[in-house]
Amino acid sequence: MKKIIAKIILLALLVTTLGGGGAAYADTDHEPPVLAWEEENTQWSGRAVTYTGGKYFMLPGEWSPEIFAVSDDGKSWTQLYSTFSLLAGGHSLEMKDVVWTGESFLAVGLSRQHQFQYKLFESPDGIYWSVRDLNIPELAGKGYIVDKIKRIHDKLALMIRYTTRENNQAVELNSAVAISDATDGSNWTTGSNHFVNRQLFDIAYGNGMYVIGGYATANNDQGFAQEGAVIYTSKDLQTWTLSYRNPAADTSIRYLNWNGRQFLTAVALNEREGRILLSEDATGWEEHAITKYSLPAPKLMAWNGDYYLGYADGGIVVTSRDGAEWDWLEDSLPLTTPSYLIRDEKQFIIGSGNVFYRATEQSGYIDKTEPAYASKAEALHTLRLFNGSDKGLELDRAPSRAEAAAMLVRLLGQESEAYDQIFSHPFNDVPFWADVYVGYLYHHGLTKGMGGDKFGSDQLMNAEAYATFILRALGYSDTSGDFDWKHAIGFATEQSIFAPGDYAELSAKPFLREHMANMSFDSLGATLKGEQRTLLEKLIAENAVEREAAEALELL
Repeated sequence: MKKIIAKIILLALLVTTLGGGGAAYADTDHEPPVLAWEEENTQWSGRAVTYTGGKYFMLPGEWSPEIFAVSDDGKSWTQLYSTFSLLAGGHSLEMKDVVWTGESFLAVGLSRQHQFQYKLFESPDGIYWSVRDLNIPELAGKGYIVDKIKRIHDKLALMIRYTTRENNQAVELNSAVAISDATDGSNWTTGSNHFVNRQLFDIAYGNGMYVIGGYATANNDQGFAQEGAVIYTSKDLQTWTLSYRNPAADTSIRYLNWNGRQFLTAVALNEREGRILLSEDATGWEEHAITKYSLPAPKLMAWNGDYYLGYADGGIVVTSRDGAEWDWLEDSLPLTTPSYLIRDEKQFIIGSGNVFYRATEQSGYIDKTEPAYASKAEALHTLRLFNGSDKGLELDRAPSRAEAAAMLVRLLGQESEAYDQIFSHPFNDVPFWADVYVGYLYHHGLTKGMGGDKFGSDQLMNAEAYATFILRALGYSDTSGDFDWKHAIGFATEQSIFAPGDYAELSAKPFLREHMANMSFDSLGATLKGEQRTLLEKLIAENAVEREAAEALELL
């Protein structure tokens, strides 16, 4: 086993070409991550490895169709192809993709002996599977190709390509999205999700919006030509609106990433230069160069909860915390044309064929400047209202919904009750440390979660949602009509809870824990709705904050 340590350093010299030979670039106000790359070789050579439902699956390649394997750790693999072949009557199969639905694994396979009939395989554990035909009524007889199965929001989606033919000639290259509301992948329908002369490759969901990306096509004398990148959006999977179009012929959208706060994708302008596209609602897209050297567009991208990692041809690795400013990490990894990039609970994995590299984080982003609100965060920590981890207060990263839930309970002055009562809740994605906080909020009707049994603990909190928490702690109610949660920051600013300058910053910058600390600190001096006393005075009266500590900080 070969180990490559990719130490990320800050350049003192300006790098002007891509031939940096291991060079790295970082902005001057921070140090980017340090990653340890560990090379591994697998027994089989597959097209890609995917991680879903806590398991790794190896998908077949063009020259190795008889591969489909599963692993608990990405190291020891169990070959499943013979099992799948027997399920399909002993016929040759090409496994396309696999996804965890929340209840079971679903895999899509192509049976070559049944006129290329697609099969749907289901398993509770990734080892023992059942099989049935994949039926999509609207596409019967069209000879379609399934590119991907994906779970989006509370639905399953199939990305599909097919042609329209006249006189035995292909006249249109089309795409469709088949949707199933059932976790077992039954009752597929495309509805109005058909896109003429479009090749679409990925679908994502966030902020109440479904988003699809790919490229436009046109039929000319030489056949079908690519006519530029396109992105479509829909709120209901029925009516679609074109939200982005790049007229450059060779551009395309290959992936869409939603990190809980924004959508991100990349578009290649040419072989050596690309742009990152960002949008919070997918209706308006901002373009950003990939570092000041305008590097190629990453063909693969993953988000680990703190930052993006992208990989481009030539072994170029870039990272970014906000998607707008990028660091060029390392351009000398041996794997120059990877076919997949995934993220499990601990690490990034980049690979191709039977070789892949694990990128274990040695250290994350380190800010060289003191966060703007460090003193306020320290004051809250002294008052026991704001906690950190073994890494400190971590003011430079985005807060999760679980962390925001804990802050709301503390600002309500109810942390002791939450621990004393230990209220139950129906969510299965809440970490142990946050159980008492989420239980308290659920018991008192202050949260309903994300729907079903999901609270969304790991999803990132945004400024409007946290401002809503602050206003609730002050006695205001969005359900009673005191304010609209979509405009919570503006309302709080009008009530002089936040400063006008904070409104501008929160509207323009990614929401970080330092902003959460600033908003929480400022709320302590705000008066409660319908009362003369402040939130801090209430917390002191209820013994949630010690008066001596507040006086020592000169808050009284």
